[in-house]
Amino acid sequence: MFNIRIHAIAEITPFLTSTNNTIKHGAEFAISMLSKKFDSSYIVNSVHCIKGFALFNDYSDYGSYNELWMIKNDKLSKLYSFTESQTYIDTTEAIKVSPGNDKIAVQTSTRRINSLNIIDLNNE
Repeated sequence: MFNIRIHAIAEITPFLTSTNNTIKHGAEFAISMLSKKFDSSYIVNSVHCIKGFALFNDYSDYGSYNELWMIKNDKLSKLYSFTESQTYIDTTEAIKVSPGNDKIAVQTSTRRINSLNIIDLNNE
């Protein structure tokens, strides 16, 4: 039986040695997701096995389309969308998990202001 996940990991693995950091980091993230290890620095782990992440916000002028994503019970879904068009997820601060593992803090920025956003994972 052909396992597409294993095949994809095998195809992506050579990119881990790329000298282009965009490609290398993308490969690391993809393999972390496909292998279900979720050990990428782009992924935060919190309560009830919820994994949260923004897609490659280091490589876009306006973050990752201003969206946070989560994996819960092996299902991928959008966790939160920052609706202001000029608000983007700030890459200078990592997404942080609260001591109780039930909230995450995400810094967003505009041209004029930085904001810290607290998102309750229990209520999504």
